[in-house]
Amino acid sequence: MNVGSNYITLYGFFVCINIFQVLHKNCVTCVGAYRKDNVLRLWNYLLELLRARRMRLELSLQLQQNFQEMLYILDSMEELKLRLLSDDYGKHLMGVEDLLQKHSLVEADINVLGERVKAVVQQSQRFLDQETTEGYRPCDPAIIVDRVQQLEVRTQC
Repeated sequence: MNVGSNYITLYGFFVCINIFQVLHKNCVTCVGAYRKDNVLRLWNYLLELLRARRMRLELSLQLQQNFQEMLYILDSMEELKLRLLSDDYGKHLMGVEDLLQKHSLVEADINVLGERVKAVVQQSQRFLDQETTEGYRPCDPAIIVDRVQQLEVRTQC
């Protein structure tokens, strides 16, 4: 997905719309009802194309955000793993109590990560369903399945 070309395409689209609006104003005063109807029909078609393009761009953005959330989850899992690999066992009772409290916080973090993984997996399934995306696929379903599987495998470790 090339975001730069999407912006250029949208900019060109808006330029065409502005030109079309000016022509529309001029044509309505100069020509008959037939041309006016034709211009309105073309205008509505252009708006329909624009709505479809917007929907596709929004789906692509949502998928990209979903993939980004997967990366954040993997980074958080690595951070938690490093916190758990600490060799600090506490040298006295206060140190042990502090460690027990830290471990309770780590457990809570792990539970939150588990919920985030479930949410990301559920959101990813939406992009695999043809009816939800109205036939448009922002990327190859195999890529989505592969990333979900990687996330689930890393979660099991």
